[in-house]
Amino acid sequence: MFLRKYWIPLSVFLVAIAGIGLCLLATQPPKEPIKIYKAVEPEKPTQQPIPQAPVGDTSQGGHVHADGTWHEGPHEQVADAQAPQTETPQPQEALFSKEEDARSTANLLDHLETYLPLAEENRDILKRTYERQLKVLKHFEEMNTKRGNFWDTSGQKERVAEAKANLDAQEQDIANLKKWRDEHANK
Repeated sequence: MFLRKYWIPLSVFLVAIAGIGLCLLATQPPKEPIKIYKAVEPEKPTQQPIPQAPVGDTSQGGHVHADGTWHEGPHEQVADAQAPQTETPQPQEALFSKEEDARSTANLLDHLETYLPLAEENRDILKRTYERQLKVLKHFEEMNTKRGNFWDTSGQKERVAEAKANLDAQEQDIANLKKWRDEHANK
């Protein structure tokens, strides 16, 4: 009842508020522009003068470096006795004891038993991906023979090659891990 009686005055009131708001926004003076009194220019780097080697003095033991500097006399030689002595690196076997090596191998064998099933699952996923990509490529090639090279298959061939490379790498990793496990499990 209330809306039926006052819908015209309410709509006029809302339109009036919107109109007044727009008029007030339009009548505001623009902000004062920023005045630039002097433009700042970056300094140009000054070119360093390249010192020239004196022609007469170069034969008396002086020399010119690659950066163009010249000085008299040779550089001082570092005596071998003053050179710091460095230790020769020891082989890896000498750094770890046999107990630590056996503990590390046992730990790796334990982790390998949980990693190998995951790696084989990943190989199965990669195999399905490869088969799917190969199926799509064969479909594209079949459609091209029917329609006369309608689709460009170079991108799909790259995807098939990438999927095959991933699958081969995963199979090689699994074979290497099994070989390592068999070698070290017998010890």
